[in-house]
Amino acid sequence: MARVSQRLWRAPGQRARRKAWGFTVQADGKQKRVYKKAEWTKDDAEQALAAVRLKIEQQPKAKERGLTLARAAERYVEAKARKRSLGDDIRILKHLEEFFGADTPLSEITASRIAEYKGRRLNTVRKTGQGGAATERPLAAGTVNRTLALLRHLLRLACEEWEVLQSIPKIRLEKEPQGCLRWITSEEARRLLDACRESRNANLVDLVEFSLFTGLRRSEALTLTWDPCRPSPWGHPARHHKEQQAAAGSPQPRSRRGPGPPRPARRQTRLRLTELGPLSCGVGERCHAREADRPSLA
Repeated sequence: MARVSQRLWRAPGQRARRKAWGFTVQADGKQKRVYKKAEWTKDDAEQALAAVRLKIEQQPKAKERGLTLARAAERYVEAKARKRSLGDDIRILKHLEEFFGADTPLSEITASRIAEYKGRRLNTVRKTGQGGAATERPLAAGTVNRTLALLRHLLRLACEEWEVLQSIPKIRLEKEPQGCLRWITSEEARRLLDACRESRNANLVDLVEFSLFTGLRRSEALTLTWDPCRPSPWGHPARHHKEQQAAAGSPQPRSRRGPGPPRPARRQTRLRLTELGPLSCGVGERCHAREADRPSLA
């Protein structure tokens, strides 16, 4: 706290008191007092205090380093401990620490440095193969985008949740080419099933055939249980689940939009596996055999 004050003092051996104007100021963590005996007036003390305060303000201040990239990576791993692809994120974080520096504060990772990193990655050439068959090609746009997306998410967490950044630098991702969608043909499906029959696993052909007819992913087919299924083989699992909730008295979710106008009636349709034809002596033929047992939707 800086202030101007008047000090009363008495010289040794004299009874008369003397007055002196001066000031008190805080500088470098210490309190500094300056008083002139009879030379200063109050205006002189105020001018001297203003000069000292201006000098203190003009001194360069030490910058706060804040949260470093290495510490931010540790907090990110702790926050994403249940993420399945956490191993890939850790590998990308180590790559970012090698380029920007592990001890670099997040506030120093600016948009210009990110653009410089992006340019270097786009010009990086990857070598695949060995010997004369080795080929060189640049990194794909998706590879560059995965790294930039993780860095952008990390900076967003530091700004919105950790509150260690005032703003987030703008990061532009590369445009990725649209991948082609290819459907398996009937001939390819038969060849696939023939190759599965030659496997040592006797259940592989049934699993692949079941996946072909249902479109389930591998994890969905391997973890499928009877709990979400209806006792009838032609039931609807989601509808059966709602019926169970209604019978148990569970509250049903309500729409925020209100009841609204009545919807037009929809014609019920069913995917018939018989239209695909029997691929082997397994699920396909069993579907043909139960065609007459299916309930009518009319």
